[in-house]
Amino acid sequence: MNLTALMQELKCSLCRDFYKTPVTLPCGHSFCQECIQRSWMRPEPSTPFCPECRETFPMNVKLNSNSKMRNLVKHITSQQTQTEVSKYICCYCVGKQNTDVKKMCLVCDAFLCDIHLKTSCKTEDHVLMDTTASLDRRKCPVHQEYLKYYCLDDCTCICPSCIILGDHRQHKVTLVTNILEEQKDDLQRVINQLKSKEKEMQEICHQTRRHRKDNKAKSARSKKKMRKMFSAIRTQLKVVELQVLGEITRQNKEDADRFSDRIKKLKQRKSAISKKIADIQGLCNSLDPLAILENKSNELNSAKTYDITDIPCLGGLDDVLVMVNFQFALNRFQHELTTIQQENGLWGEITSNRLKDIDRFPGRSISEDQFNAFRLDPGGRKHKSYRLHQVVSSSAISSGRYYWQVEIDDLPCWGLGVSYDRIITDDVSLLGFNSYSWCLYKPMLGNVQAVHNCQEFPVQVDSPIDRIVVYLDYEKGDLSFCQISSNIRHLHTFSTTFQNLLHPVLFVALDNEQK
Repeated sequence: MNLTALMQELKCSLCRDFYKTPVTLPCGHSFCQECIQRSWMRPEPSTPFCPECRETFPMNVKLNSNSKMRNLVKHITSQQTQTEVSKYICCYCVGKQNTDVKKMCLVCDAFLCDIHLKTSCKTEDHVLMDTTASLDRRKCPVHQEYLKYYCLDDCTCICPSCIILGDHRQHKVTLVTNILEEQKDDLQRVINQLKSKEKEMQEICHQTRRHRKDNKAKSARSKKKMRKMFSAIRTQLKVVELQVLGEITRQNKEDADRFSDRIKKLKQRKSAISKKIADIQGLCNSLDPLAILENKSNELNSAKTYDITDIPCLGGLDDVLVMVNFQFALNRFQHELTTIQQENGLWGEITSNRLKDIDRFPGRSISEDQFNAFRLDPGGRKHKSYRLHQVVSSSAISSGRYYWQVEIDDLPCWGLGVSYDRIITDDVSLLGFNSYSWCLYKPMLGNVQAVHNCQEFPVQVDSPIDRIVVYLDYEKGDLSFCQISSNIRHLHTFSTTFQNLLHPVLFVALDNEQK
């Protein structure tokens, strides 16, 4: 009898483990005392019988202790423990040298060398595992048997005793090798998805490089245009020139840093995906079904995290902000630069922006200079009460480029923009909330928004808001809003096609003596 057969004879057929307290039935078959007594109690007490030959016995059947079997098990297990401490020995190479093995068959419960692995495991019924991994974690914590089966109902690995005596007796089970290909197919699908994302990352990286190159060329063209205008007044505007070019250079440097940072993040993300592909591929190449079952879920979850939604897209050079800085620099020398402004098509300031009341409700008032709006009560006294009041400028714009400033003074609710004449004749029409007006709007509760035709676009501003500058290019169809504080911040630009006369319009919610 070889070592494997001997080991099987020393194991209880119920728990599949070495006899702990072996007892012998009158029929001659031996079992662990706890195992045979437990089998007679499930699912309820029944007539004692032998699980091997099915012979029945009286209720007071005597269980004879098998001391020889117990001593033999003790001796064999102690020898096996000493052997496993040093190395695993092929069960078919007893007494031979160089029998180190790296595979174990869970079905045969035997260690195999390379030679016997080829001769003894030719069928698909054998479940092989790598002995380099810890064998303790491959055993059932309840029955201390190797995990050879997979419960399809509970999605967990189980041992044979779990099927016979445990909680999985009525469950649908299969060998762990039977679900190996299915698990590998799932992992292969993840690899294909990650490869697609890797290709997408590569393309986005190329596009970002092209965008960076185009943005650099755009910055160069903008500098050339600015230098041409400055050449006519080089002596008077040397400081202004440096200021404007510095703004472009600052933006270009910030954009270049952002582009470089985006490319770096894309490369890092691509490298992470490549590493993850290699990890999953290594898992797919593994012959260890338990390793795949234990790591598949983590790999699937981690693979879902590789995306580019957290890498922001970049807009490039802000032409509006460049022109705003240039415009304010020219204002310091307006008397000398009138001709330059006309020749280069810069914005002309609306110096007469008188207001006209268009609110259909009583209680509004325009100041004597017609530059401010506030609310009066029926007795003519100003009082604290919030209510929207809308006024329109007397200036009408049909062509050209213009800008004007509005002092907000941190009002709780306001709106400013442009509109066609129709807003004057409509009974109830609020700026921005129709198809013929465009508005920057601060509601009583909420954040600043750009509004047109009831569509609202969030706008980021610096608090507090003191002044807003509006820029209008009628022919180009651009309406831009900028915040003026310690620096100039571009808030929003509407791009459309203007077809009728435009009027600057504003509305406010005023309380006591606010203008």
